[in-house]
Amino acid sequence: MGGGTLLVSLPKDWSRRHKLHKGSSVTIGVRADDTLTILTDVHGEPRRIVIQYQAERINQLINEVVGAYLLGYDTIMIRGNERVRYEDREQIKQAIRQLVGLEIVEEESSSILAQCLLEPKTVKPEKIFTRMHLMVRGMYRDGITALSERDKHLARIVIERDDEVDRLYFLLVRLIRSIAVDPRLAEGLNVSYIDCLDYRVAANILESIGDTAVDIARTAVSISGQFVNSPLKTVLIEIRSLLEIIQNYSVRAFLDKNRADAQAVVDIYGTIIDKCKKLEKIAMAGPKTSLVELQTTIANLNKISRYNIDIADLTVPMYPMIR
Repeated sequence: MGGGTLLVSLPKDWSRRHKLHKGSSVTIGVRADDTLTILTDVHGEPRRIVIQYQAERINQLINEVVGAYLLGYDTIMIRGNERVRYEDREQIKQAIRQLVGLEIVEEESSSILAQCLLEPKTVKPEKIFTRMHLMVRGMYRDGITALSERDKHLARIVIERDDEVDRLYFLLVRLIRSIAVDPRLAEGLNVSYIDCLDYRVAANILESIGDTAVDIARTAVSISGQFVNSPLKTVLIEIRSLLEIIQNYSVRAFLDKNRADAQAVVDIYGTIIDKCKKLEKIAMAGPKTSLVELQTTIANLNKISRYNIDIADLTVPMYPMIR
């Protein structure tokens, strides 16, 4: 038609569902994989869900609120036939505070209305992922420092910091789900569906690294052995530095799809394993009072390094290279 386009017929059921009629406009987009997307120019209504409040199922209700947030609902109404008990109301508010962008906009004796005020187009997966990376890297750095210096105060700070990592993870999952159901958002953020899958996997790995850092910090709170001015402390600090380096490489390899950085991850991984073996020998030769805790810590250090292999694996398969 007009020398520049070909005629495309639209399925009748789809057209009726989107209330298209003669004269309506649609947008045809070309994706990076050369597939075409046909989008209506009418934006969908905000997604809304109502969750029924019952005092005896408050834990299930909290899970449903978090689930609705992750599924991309814009408005979450919590409504009951009875008054929301004070202690239940506080639990609900605490759960909402853990979800970035979700705010309570109305509150009555038997209902709570929360709305997500975050505009998805203003948040990029790469920025959230990078922030998670920096957060968990600082967590195990401080956790190992707390362990080597017997600083229980610092260890407790690390444990509390895990909540912020969870908030970022939930935000990234919500954003990825929104991208998956809204082609406009995917094109606006220049993120493919494969990228969404990779971000979800990589973010889950970072969240697991954060949990492992918490385990190290908890050991620092409970352990009774002395590390200061000992060979144990020296090797722990060396491993701490190597873990920071390997994570820098793995995240950069993932974000930039850089094979050279992925290979560097493999090289550093081997060095970390050797250091962990050295640490285990020192621990076995020393006092036995904290041997179990030390072995658990060594396992956690190994786990963090292996997690970074998994992140780099999203760039290029690493496992055949480390066997």
